[in-house]
Amino acid sequence: MKRIVDIFCIDQREPTLWADIVSLGGDGSHPDLIDFKQAGLRLALLGKLGQADSLDADTHIEII
Repeated sequence: MKRIVDIFCIDQREPTLWADIVSLGGDGSHPDLIDFKQAGLRLALLGKLGQADSLDADTHIEII
């Protein structure tokens, strides 16, 4: 299952720093929206887009 995850700074809702397509559930599991959010935040931290305490994410509901 794939979903779009938007990453942004906590203190400013706009503009989005980064958006990515996160793919989870290929192993037969059924990921929840929070799982996509956490995966997007992990990718943002790996990409050095900010500190963990300054970033947040929104997961789009529609499946792509």
